Amino acid sequence: MLTMNHSRVATFRAVGALALPFLTGCMLTEGQRKADELTSQVNRLGTTLEMTKTALQETLDAEDALVASQGSDLTVLYGRFVSGIDRCTAGQTQLAWLSDHIQATASLYFEKWKRDLATITDGDLRGLSEDRMEASQKRLEETRKAVAKAREAFEPVLRALRDHAAYLANDLNAEAAGSLAKNAKKLRSNSDDFMTLADKANGKADEYAKAISLRIQPKSSVATTEP
Repeated sequence: MLTMNHSRVATFRAVGALALPFLTGCMLTEGQRKADELTSQVNRLGTTLEMTKTALQETLDAEDALVASQGSDLTVLYGRFVSGIDRCTAGQTQLAWLSDHIQATASLYFEKWKRDLATITDGDLRGLSEDRMEASQKRLEETRKAVAKAREAFEPVLRALRDHAAYLANDLNAEAAGSLAKNAKKLRSNSDDFMTLADKANGKADEYAKAISLRIQPKSSVATTEP
């Protein structure tokens, strides 16, 4: 009898071991996986907005140093300025790429949600789910519009930066750099619009990501210890 019990236990353990990967793989539904993917993409969008803001600030600082000729070698200052423009351009490109991918993921996510609505037999519960879906769509659309406005405001800034770089491409000296002072001051002022819009877009993205996240965000009041 003891041998039989041990045998059954071993059998159950073996079956459990085989079933575990299957169960783990089925932990998330298709809709949940899409929500998780969408959360990740929106979070990356917010991170890219912050990185692009930082790149722009550093590029403007590099131009100010170049205009003031704060250095014995203008080629070094010019190199920093052009490198900053490249990073700003990369940020704008990444924002466009992420926006397109978010739109595609969201389309699949909400299509699946709509199909699943039809399977809910409780009318009140189905109506509640539909209201939540529409609210989620609205929040995402607000995020999309906010990011689009930030990207639109960034385009003239990038064009001006490239113009300034081209202006000095064949005439790099203290006099030529100094003649950009007025343009550089105006550009910094115009850049404030993008900075403000980028902050708003980042706030919208953060709110939406938290709203649909499958993982509970830790409370800010809880202290964390660095490993």
